[in-house]
Amino acid sequence: MMKDLVLTNKVSKEDFKRYFVKCPKEAWIFYSLQNFKTALKLKTNVNLRAVWKDALIKKKIKHHNDTVRLTTRRTWQNNLQIKHHFQRIETHLKVVFDSAEDFDTSTGFDPFAIYERLLTAADLTPEEQMQKEVLQTQFANIDGLDMHNVDAETIVDGNLVGSEARAYLRSQLKLENNLNKTDFGWFSFESLPYYEALEKTQKILEQKKYKLLFEPTFEYQAGKMRVKCDALINYGNKQVEIIEVKASSHHKPEHFYDLMYQWYVLTKLGYNVIKTSLCLINPDYYRGMGILDADDINFNSDFEEIDFQTEIYEPFLEKEFASTSKPGIPDDIAINSLFYVSECYMGSKTKHINFVEMFKNINKTINLDLIINKMQLELNNIETLLQPICPKYKFDYKNENLKFDQVVCQTVVRHYEKTRPNLFQLTRFKKDAAEIYYNTGLVYLTDVYEKIDFDDFYKPNGKLYFNENSQRIVKVTVNYEQNNHQKNPTDIVKMSKMKDILELLKDYYKFPVYMYDFETAKWAIPNFNRSKTYQQIPFQYSIHVLTDENYDFNHPNETMKHFNFIANELIDPRVDFIQNFIKDSFSCGPGVYVAYNVAFEKMVLKQLMWQFPEYYKPLKWIYQNTIDLMSFFNLKENNWLIYDPEFCGSYSIKKTQPALDSTLSYQDLKINKGDKASATFRQFMDKVIAPEIWTNIIREDMLKYCDRDTLAMVVVLQSVVKLIKEVKPDFKETVERLNGEEECIK
Repeated sequence: MMKDLVLTNKVSKEDFKRYFVKCPKEAWIFYSLQNFKTALKLKTNVNLRAVWKDALIKKKIKHHNDTVRLTTRRTWQNNLQIKHHFQRIETHLKVVFDSAEDFDTSTGFDPFAIYERLLTAADLTPEEQMQKEVLQTQFANIDGLDMHNVDAETIVDGNLVGSEARAYLRSQLKLENNLNKTDFGWFSFESLPYYEALEKTQKILEQKKYKLLFEPTFEYQAGKMRVKCDALINYGNKQVEIIEVKASSHHKPEHFYDLMYQWYVLTKLGYNVIKTSLCLINPDYYRGMGILDADDINFNSDFEEIDFQTEIYEPFLEKEFASTSKPGIPDDIAINSLFYVSECYMGSKTKHINFVEMFKNINKTINLDLIINKMQLELNNIETLLQPICPKYKFDYKNENLKFDQVVCQTVVRHYEKTRPNLFQLTRFKKDAAEIYYNTGLVYLTDVYEKIDFDDFYKPNGKLYFNENSQRIVKVTVNYEQNNHQKNPTDIVKMSKMKDILELLKDYYKFPVYMYDFETAKWAIPNFNRSKTYQQIPFQYSIHVLTDENYDFNHPNETMKHFNFIANELIDPRVDFIQNFIKDSFSCGPGVYVAYNVAFEKMVLKQLMWQFPEYYKPLKWIYQNTIDLMSFFNLKENNWLIYDPEFCGSYSIKKTQPALDSTLSYQDLKINKGDKASATFRQFMDKVIAPEIWTNIIREDMLKYCDRDTLAMVVVLQSVVKLIKEVKPDFKETVERLNGEEECIK
């Protein structure tokens, strides 16, 4: 280990995490406000000479008489390194979601699009000026700028989890004191200014009285590296345990590097860190029910024969539901069941790795001194943005270490026009797109189609870059471009798979067809009995019912039926939701049920079924008769049966619907995104929005948004049927035959 390491620049915890989890380029962008502004200019400013000149001056490159100046234009252009500086950049800084549990209808965000105005405009509103000041403060924060897809409810959740976790850790200390007949206390540095907390931390750690410390503060290399531990266990003689609290129910790579940074700093300061742990929310804890194993969850996903007359109609539909059973006051949170503390990283299903042991192994192998020294230099060098290759660290579970690799960066690339059809739009293709762009200079689909032989263009691992689906997207898009943006139905419809298309389409001729959509909200700390952390709690739905084939989204009131519901009380909304949903979902008799991206709706239904078993049968009927409208575009084995060039590689209904028919829009709505609807309802439930404001102003806008979602589904189906009719006018004969054969089998 390098004993004489001297840092000249700061390396915050967020810098450290981004460098390892993302890449040096993303870490560079968020390293400082100046870096962020420079990157912003490189995305938008065509006067790159001035941008690079300013950056190089700040880098203090000296030339002639110890003054910084640019050489002549000819010398500048002849200098290969400087010539390379004459380029704009493009960024891909979208947030991705790991699973259905992290569902959000938004697709992430590009911070540049959000903060460009705050950092460049002169006519900021008072609210924007306040936001700008907060942003600037965050860049100078002890941990650096934490730039994730953070919204107000996430911040509230983080604060609530932190508060509850401190109560949990205090209770654990009390149990330990009772068991060992000791009298250790706890101390919190939360309210102290930074330097006061820094000084007091050292004094408290020298005392045996306090064993549990909240937010003790440390710094290394004259403040170039700073740490505030969520919690620290003091065992005496400079032996400590670090506990990091996260508002999460599962381990993530950034959690690992968060702890590694803290371990490194405290180790450098002479502490013996004998243990590092994560305090997470127990995903198996259900409020009012305790901790349940998967075997305790009573849900059978297999198909069940349910008799509609005796098991659904008579008990649920023949008479009115009994008066809605209002949930009682939720049970107190069982705090000792809510959290779990782990000293092992559970990033693998097969092997859990002790944090400290892995940190030590990593330090022996890659030497963190060298990495951090390299990091501080790169984060202060604008040339970092120009490097097409980035280091990539992956977990090596077998050897309990990190694997080092170098990959073509997909986060920051040479500038291209995002509005033109390009490789980065292809689904799950960004890594391949970056490699192709770097190796060939090709990024626009028209150029790719003309200059690349798809059947002879291989990755280093021997696999083709372009599979059947990606080739189809390229060909359809190029034909569209070359035909002056005229769409050809025989391009959009995958003619070779007409049999598969009609097999899907036949279900939409089994009337009635119920198009439905849910809106949900979630809380880190379970807000209701019979719910767990981050469970999607449904509070609203819309249903458009197609009773025959004459439906028309342009005349919804005349050609189809519509039902909707939204919770309107400050109680668990699920019972009201379920009862109304069942009633409306059988309003025209049993039929086919349609969702868009069915995995989410089925996840919600599955949770409702076992948490409210009294409604199991009708919910199970809907569950097992629900089909996915997105299947026309995204099937596991056969994607893009229908591909419109304006999809731009996306399955999202926010892309497919306007591409197929743009006459239906969300632009007139005040609430026009699912995450906005979810956040608004949560604010109502958390009593941030007053009931009278909710009832008289917001509620109607919420209903309009959800109603528009199911109407958009009708638009998609209607457009698909129109396309099929154009390429196969007699398709209905086949559909009727397939449905007849199915009835005979039954």
